[in-house]
Amino acid sequence: MRVEGKRIKKRAKPGQMQAVAIMAVSLTSMPLIMIDENPIFSKGSLVIKVSSQGVPVKGAKITLISPEKEKTYWVSNAKGYALAKVAKDRTGNSEIELDSGSYRLEVEKETFGKRKIKVFVPESGFVEQIVKLNLLNKAPIANAGINAFIQPNTKITLDASKSRDPDMPAEDLQAYLTEQDFLDASGNPNGKRIETYRWQILSKPEYSNVELVDQNTVSPTLTPDKEGEYIVSVTVSDGIESNTDTVDIKVDFPYVRKANLPMAKGGHSSNIVQKYAYIIGGWNVDFLDSVDAYDLKRDSWTPKAPLKIARNHHRSFVYQDKIYVVGGHNKEFPDGIATVEVYDPQFDSWTKASAMPTPRFNFSGNMYNGKFYTFGGKGGVKKVEVYDPLTDTWEKKSDMPVGRFRHTGSLVADKFYLIGGRGTESLVQEYDPVTDIWTNKAPMPSPRYYTRSAVLYNKIYVIGGFSFIKGTGRREVEAYDPQKDSWKMGTPLPTPLDIHSMNVYNKRIYIFGGEEAFGQSSAMDTNQVYNPLFELQASGKVE
Repeated sequence: MRVEGKRIKKRAKPGQMQAVAIMAVSLTSMPLIMIDENPIFSKGSLVIKVSSQGVPVKGAKITLISPEKEKTYWVSNAKGYALAKVAKDRTGNSEIELDSGSYRLEVEKETFGKRKIKVFVPESGFVEQIVKLNLLNKAPIANAGINAFIQPNTKITLDASKSRDPDMPAEDLQAYLTEQDFLDASGNPNGKRIETYRWQILSKPEYSNVELVDQNTVSPTLTPDKEGEYIVSVTVSDGIESNTDTVDIKVDFPYVRKANLPMAKGGHSSNIVQKYAYIIGGWNVDFLDSVDAYDLKRDSWTPKAPLKIARNHHRSFVYQDKIYVVGGHNKEFPDGIATVEVYDPQFDSWTKASAMPTPRFNFSGNMYNGKFYTFGGKGGVKKVEVYDPLTDTWEKKSDMPVGRFRHTGSLVADKFYLIGGRGTESLVQEYDPVTDIWTNKAPMPSPRYYTRSAVLYNKIYVIGGFSFIKGTGRREVEAYDPQKDSWKMGTPLPTPLDIHSMNVYNKRIYIFGGEEAFGQSSAMDTNQVYNPLFELQASGKVE
């Protein structure tokens, strides 16, 4: 074949010479090869099936990556097969028609993990690729048990038996399992059960020498030797993964003695303003006008300006950091004192407020919505009168359905609870100040009067008191749960106690003075602190 060159002319620009070139190209004759731009190679077929332990896996994401890095996606159906265009029907399954070549296959499903494999599809060949997935191992869940509150040198058994492994077969199948069911092909744990427990003391009080006994078992023991907090952890392992939980053990005495009152007394009242508890009036052979301030942080006492009128069996409350003393009686006013006195701790001074409409003593009283509600008492057993310290006025309410005196009362969730009393020793009533409705509740298990109550953790702790039937002071501590309308026994007082006073401070109940047995001139100067955490330890973790 010969190709003649063509003459190419180029016009010169002005001022340039015109040039002419002649080019001739000769090519040797050779066979002509025709190549189709869209070649057709032989096709092959691929069937993809996803399974786990022989069971089809539905919903697996399947990615097929071609030699040219192109990706195609499918999802496995109920039989585990990739949903694809059917090329042939050799097996009755979905076959994927592909160009021959090497492919990469990725199969992924939540809780099963991901597998990557290579597959070669030959020309005009048929390949069935079964992709086996294994369930992902789930870490065990550690449970170190509930927090506890115990006394020093008390042995406690820790408990991690509620730890569990999510991979453990269902309970109805566990009886059929053998040791081999928990081992892999190499004889190692396969992660289907908890294999080990490892306990450790993370922190303990200074100078404590306590150690765990049997720390690599599900239930080791511990005997705390010092007061304070012990934090213990348990780490559980399924042989592949592990998990840790902690338990908090507080060690203290249920009752702790503090600095004694400057003077033994009963029938007094007490209130806390900032960091001081003020013990007001009372009785010890005679009616008292004394006032003493207890420093709750320094555990020390300071005398303060006395009452203008000595009184016993009165009540007091705090409003805007001032203490209002209401009611009571003495030799001069045996049927009740009407005068209300107001103490200002900042200036250590007393003033008067509007008198009580019905002079009374041995009544109960609690603050609600900025007002002081008084219930019953000697001199007006059915009376309900409310004092507003903002306006210095009194308001009379409807009488109670049942007369009461020598009882105790507390406020929980905007409702008043009146408990015990002379002649109503077991009676518990709830009063709703909004609806003015009275409702009887579960009776107090230990009938008594001259008891005292305090609210902590939304429960009413009724402590001590006097039993007319038994003729003695009482040691009982009972906690009333208004939400459940139920009672629970607490740790008894070290000694019998009645006509004492109580206040809550720093999640503890302070118990001041009282008598061992009312009417026997057995006034006490004790100052003891009760910790209700002892009663809560069986109820789960305490915040």
